[in-house]
Amino acid sequence: QEETPDVRRRLDDAKELIRAAREGDAVTGANLIQQYPEMLDGPAWDLAHSYPDHPGWSPLYTAAMHGHAGIAKYLLDLGANPIPFEVSGRYHDENYLGWLGVVRERGHGAVVEALQDAIALRYGPLVDADDLHQAARDGDTERVQALVDQDPERVKHADAIGCTALHWAVEGNHLGSVRALVEA
Repeated sequence: QEETPDVRRRLDDAKELIRAAREGDAVTGANLIQQYPEMLDGPAWDLAHSYPDHPGWSPLYTAAMHGHAGIAKYLLDLGANPIPFEVSGRYHDENYLGWLGVVRERGHGAVVEALQDAIALRYGPLVDADDLHQAARDGDTERVQALVDQDPERVKHADAIGCTALHWAVEGNHLGSVRALVEA
């Protein structure tokens, strides 16, 4: 596809948006999001234009990894998906379940708290310490059933990439766990 001046400008602005999120430049970031609301979840979401060398990062992921809680909260308030495409299993062969741990290890606890709240609001309560999801991934139908019997609301729990236990049971082809979760 031939690169037009409009596509070049939008690509430059997409790169500038990611730079602003990385460096904590809230004013530039807010101005660019107002100008290009379709880039809220990242340049890949701007389906109207093809970016030959697009920066590949979402503003939220970039702000989170660099510890800019104010920018992350602003983007979430605007409706950014709290599970950026960079970590979502929907976009990759592998998943990044531990991505919030990486953000926390970098010392950005306030960002993690904001993201966890937003994930719970959008996808459901976060997985509890008994971890029904791990039992479903393991295909441990007895444990799945026991955890669901203990608290039926656990079937609604989501993880850091928006999956439920049913997602994991299906992915692992664990029919017994799938049945227990569907019945619950």
